[in-house]
Amino acid sequence: MAEIGVREIFFPKLPDDISDELRKYFIELETLLGDLLRPTNIDIVKSMIGDYAEIATGYYTGDGTTAKAITGVGFTPKYVHIVKRQTADGANTIAFFTTPEIIDDNVDKGSIELGPGVHRFVADAIVSLDADGFTVSDYESDLAPNATGTVYNYMCIG
Repeated sequence: MAEIGVREIFFPKLPDDISDELRKYFIELETLLGDLLRPTNIDIVKSMIGDYAEIATGYYTGDGTTAKAITGVGFTPKYVHIVKRQTADGANTIAFFTTPEIIDDNVDKGSIELGPGVHRFVADAIVSLDADGFTVSDYESDLAPNATGTVYNYMCIG
């Protein structure tokens, strides 16, 4: 399931029952992506990207394979950001992001992994950016971002 185009509220108000760790993560992500992506400035983003870029968000459930295609995005992403969904208060989460350049940095395909105390380059996580989405792997050992039965949220920019 993907929502195509720039959303009116890119970072919606976070629910009160969200974990402090996840709330902190979203605040850090918002800062990382910059002031222009805040809901109050979304019209500026729309005017800047116009017909040049699209944003899609959605989710998928991992199946533990080395090549799970996430389709329905509607374009070839230039940036993919995946977050392991957590629902327990205080639970740690993990995220991955990549670009075509990061994928091309390693013969096994590359991504950046972010998590508690982790910020590193990893191979075999997000393995390709495709015409209608992207493909994820499980590191050949049923791990993120494609662990069996685990739900992941994603954001694509194209």
